[in-house]
Amino acid sequence: MNSDSWRDLAGKAGILVINLVNILMVAVALTRKWRLKKATLRLNLALMVLILPTTGVLVIFALARSTWWSIAPYVALMIFLAAHSLKREQSAAEQPGIWPRMYRVTFYTMLLSTIAYGFTQDITKGGAMLGAAFLNLLAHWYAGD
Repeated sequence: MNSDSWRDLAGKAGILVINLVNILMVAVALTRKWRLKKATLRLNLALMVLILPTTGVLVIFALARSTWWSIAPYVALMIFLAAHSLKREQSAAEQPGIWPRMYRVTFYTMLLSTIAYGFTQDITKGGAMLGAAFLNLLAHWYAGD
């Protein structure tokens, strides 16, 4: 396979990972709201596992010398997943200090950059990513985060 086909495959896998993160974040917000601790823990572990394919996409894009706007959403996603794995089980409103604000900055940066990336790929991919992001935001609003 040449570098273009690897980059196309990585792009498709990356969009799948981004949508999975958004759907899992919906489930995390709802299970936290409903106080299902074991389910929340399992979903958070699944989110941590998604760091691996995101790293693979980043490596392939870097080796293929992709444009910065193709790499930046995955960097934002990696930073968000790292911050989410360090987050305590409390909602952001219950945590003292600057941490909730920094977590929200990484959350919104990840959402906005991945939506923009989706629309640079294709209108249908962008629409799907926008829909998943709105579900994510709606679930977090419902959960009080």
